[in-house]
Amino acid sequence: MGEFLLAPSGTHQVTRAEILSGVEQGRLIEQFDNADEMRISALQSVMRARYDVMISALKSEWYSSERRRTVQKIVGDAARRRVAVRELYRCDDLPSWCTPDYLLSAAECGIRVRVTDTKLQELVIVDSQVAFMRTQVSLSQEQCLAIWAPPVIKNLQSLLTAVWNGASEPVSYLRYPRSEFDEADLQIVNELAGGSKDEVAARRLGISLRTYRRRVAELMSRLDANSRFQAGVHALRDGLLRRGGRDEELPYRYSA
Repeated sequence: MGEFLLAPSGTHQVTRAEILSGVEQGRLIEQFDNADEMRISALQSVMRARYDVMISALKSEWYSSERRRTVQKIVGDAARRRVAVRELYRCDDLPSWCTPDYLLSAAECGIRVRVTDTKLQELVIVDSQVAFMRTQVSLSQEQCLAIWAPPVIKNLQSLLTAVWNGASEPVSYLRYPRSEFDEADLQIVNELAGGSKDEVAARRLGISLRTYRRRVAELMSRLDANSRFQAGVHALRDGLLRRGGRDEELPYRYSA
C-alpha cells in the first residue's frame, strides 16, 4: 500500500516511521490534529498487530467510499493472521454499512462482533499496548489521542471488556426486531429476570394483576420459554435487558 496509507488530500500523511512503538520513543500520549489522522494511525497499527485488536463505535467515516474495501481488508488480514479481532457497536448508532449480513458473516472471517445499547466512545486498542481514542471534550471540541500509558490502556481495556461481556451476539441481537417489544414489554421482562412477585411487579408497573399475568404469558410464548426463569434467561441472552437490573435504562432492538 506504499509508504503512505489511506491519507486523504489536505491532511498530514503519517508514515510507518511515525507510528513506531510509543514506548520505544518514550511517549505516553500523542494528540492528533483531527480524527482522520488518528484513524490512519490506528489502521496502520492494526496492520502490525500480533495478538488482539478491540474496536468500538466505528463511524461511517471509517468506511467512506474511497477506503471501505481497504479498511475491511486490513481488519480481515489481521483476523487471518490469527489476531483476535473484536468489534463492538451501539444498536442505536449502527453505521449504514453494518447490515444484518455483515453482522452474521463477520464471524466467518474470524471477526467477532457484538452489539450493545451502552453509549460508546470511538476506540481502538491494539495488542494491549496502544489505544487510539476520539473523545468529545465539549459540544464544539473533540480530542483524538494515541495512548501508550499502560495504566490508562488497562483501564480502557477493562471498561470495554465489561461492555463486551454484556453485549449481544449478532444472532441474538437480530432475533427480535425493535418494533416487537415496546417499553412495557421490556419492563415486564426486567421484572421476570429480577424474580419479582406478580403482585409487586404489577403494582410497580401500575397495571392490574390480571393484565400483568396475561402479558407475562404472552412474553413467555414470544421468548420460547417454558418458565418465568427461563424467560428471564432468554431475555438476557438476546440482549433485551441489561445485567445491571431494573434501575438501568432498558435497551431497544435495532430494526434492520
